[in-house]
Amino acid sequence: MDSFTDDFTKEFESLDIITPDNLKLRLQTHWRVKESEINSLNILLVCNNAVWKGSINRWMLEEKAHDLNLQCNDYCDSLKYVFGSPWGPKNDILNFNDGVLSWQKILKSGAFISFGDFSLNMIEDSGLLADIISSLVDSYHLWREKFEVLSEKNSDIQKGWDDLKQYTEKMIQSKNQMETNLYVKFAAILNEKKSKINDLRNRAD
Repeated sequence: MDSFTDDFTKEFESLDIITPDNLKLRLQTHWRVKESEINSLNILLVCNNAVWKGSINRWMLEEKAHDLNLQCNDYCDSLKYVFGSPWGPKNDILNFNDGVLSWQKILKSGAFISFGDFSLNMIEDSGLLADIISSLVDSYHLWREKFEVLSEKNSDIQKGWDDLKQYTEKMIQSKNQMETNLYVKFAAILNEKKSKINDLRNRAD
């Protein structure tokens, strides 16, 4: 497996899939990204209590994109969406047979087009590993749901704070305006009183 340096970021996704052949797959993807460009993809797949793994480098991704007349980054974005969407692919079909994970896209006409076949190797004696991976994926989904709930609550709190801040600023502006208006009125009354006093003094003299 490739070693990772500080120049790369790592992104993980997991996905439960029911294939058209009624196979239940637990798919975990590990993306290696540099400057928003996908450099490689590692796949870990659990099927029928067996674990399969595979790695796809940048050159292989570019080759698959070229076969489809696509830009590599566009192809990678589509691949990342299909493999990483928590709701599962919508207009795509993922299937697994004889160690090959296949990706087909459904066209508007209802026809299918192959978007990639990815060869995986089975890890020997992987029953225990499959259980561990399934447990970790379950934990991942649980914590992801909790994270999304907390993120939503945090957004609500932030919105409430922003609203309160805007309200406070308006109250401060109103207070300052009121003080200014009162000062202007007070100054006018004071000047009027001074004028009357001076007028009375002049008459007395």
